[in-house]
Amino acid sequence: MKKGKKNIAKRRAKKNEKKRIARIPRRALYRQKQALKKVRRRQLKDVVDTLADGISLPEISDEDYTFWLCHGVNYLLSDETTGLWDPMFESIYDGILPDPSIIPNKVMARFPKAFGENGDLVGLPMAVLAWTVTEKSTIRIYKHEAENRIMRVQGGDVDAEMLARQPHQPQVWDLVNQVKARSMQVDTKGSEPEPEA
Repeated sequence: MKKGKKNIAKRRAKKNEKKRIARIPRRALYRQKQALKKVRRRQLKDVVDTLADGISLPEISDEDYTFWLCHGVNYLLSDETTGLWDPMFESIYDGILPDPSIIPNKVMARFPKAFGENGDLVGLPMAVLAWTVTEKSTIRIYKHEAENRIMRVQGGDVDAEMLARQPHQPQVWDLVNQVKARSMQVDTKGSEPEPEA
């Protein structure tokens, strides 16, 4: 009889350990999703602040949206202070745009440790991934703001749209660095409860 109880206890312990191990990736995925939600909420707040003055912005095309998703990733991955230009999507400057659905996957492939089973989505990987899942209406506002900054600095007689699409553009650097700083400040731990499995 004792042997049977020991076997039952061992099987129960083994089953509980399997359940615990199975919850680890789900919890990591949950934490990653919560971190992205926080970044997106902060980005949305910035968008609302920008539109508070009642500015009406024109829609952007799907091609512009894809370009700015890639353009933002290139700036986020590069470092203005050291002059390191490390673009992931160099071909966009030659007019070759990737399929928008693969952009987040390429970012995830670039940071395998952050997106692995025990990955911790914080810092630069989180900022870059959050940018890649930003909605078109928000990207439209960042594009508009970048062009406005260029016109304010260089005057109204410049092609701000064309200049904003260039690599190493100082006003775009400034805007993207602000996005990066805010995204990387988001606390990803402890603010919301984890789901029970």
